[in-house]
Amino acid sequence: MKKYFTFGVTSALIVGALLPTKVASAQDIDYSAYLDTVDISGTFTIVMNDERPITVNIVKNTPDGVISYYEEMLEESGSYTFYLDSCEFDEDNTKEYISSYTVTIQNAVDVTCYHKLEDLIIYDPGFLSEEIGITITNTDYICNVNSTSVTTAAEHISTESTLDVMMTDDGTYTQSFDLGLFYYDFLLGDVDDNGTVNVRDAYSVMVETANINAGIGGSFTDIQNVAADVNYDGGLTIQDAYKIMVYYSEIAAGNDIDWDYINENY
Repeated sequence: MKKYFTFGVTSALIVGALLPTKVASAQDIDYSAYLDTVDISGTFTIVMNDERPITVNIVKNTPDGVISYYEEMLEESGSYTFYLDSCEFDEDNTKEYISSYTVTIQNAVDVTCYHKLEDLIIYDPGFLSEEIGITITNTDYICNVNSTSVTTAAEHISTESTLDVMMTDDGTYTQSFDLGLFYYDFLLGDVDDNGTVNVRDAYSVMVETANINAGIGGSFTDIQNVAADVNYDGGLTIQDAYKIMVYYSEIAAGNDIDWDYINENY
C-alpha cells in the first residue's frame, strides 16, 4: 500500500464557511480532487429521507491544517456515497495509519441549522482492531438524515444517535446513525410571515434594529430573527432592511433574482 506525506497545506485548501457548493442531483458523487484512489479505504454514505436540500462539507484533518475533500449540495432524497482514503501520516510511529475527517451537514435553506461530525476515523487497510482481533479492511459510515421544522430556539439543536456498529468477517467496520436536522420553516426576508417579501418587512427590520441599538431590546421571535438576517451575518443591521427593500423592488420590477444575487451586488 503506497503511503505519501503532504507538507505546506496552503490557504487555498483551508475550508471556509463561504466556499461555493456543487449541486449533486444524481446519486453518484465525483471523487475528491485530493483523493488518492489507490488508498480508498472508507466511505461516508448519506441517506436523505426527504426533499429538503442540504449541503455537505467534508474536510480531512492533517498536521498542517485541513484539506477540503467535498463541498456538495444534495437536493433529492436517496443515497449518496463519498469516498475517503486512509491517512498519509504516522505520527505515533505505529505503522498503522488512521485518517480523521470532519463532516458538516447543513440545511441549505436555514443556514443556522447544521450539525458537525468530528473525528470520523478511516482506518488503513491492515489496521488490527485489538478489541476483537480482526484486521480492518474497510471503514464505512452510514448517516440517515431526517429534517424536521421547529418553532423555538430550544428545539433548533440538531442531534445524532448511533444505531449500529458492526464488524463483518471480511474486516469491514460499519457504523450507522441517525441525524436529526431541526430547521426553522420560513421564507427569507418575510419577517411578518404573510408569504411575501415587501416594504412592511423592511420597515419591521428597521424598527427592530433601532430598538436594539437604543437599548430597548428586540421583539422578534427566533424565526423572525432568522428570516430577517438576509445577509447571513448572524445578526440584524440596517443592511438587512436595505437588502429586503432592494429585493422587493427588483421583484416588483419583474426581475428574476434571488438572495444570492442581492448579497453579491448590493
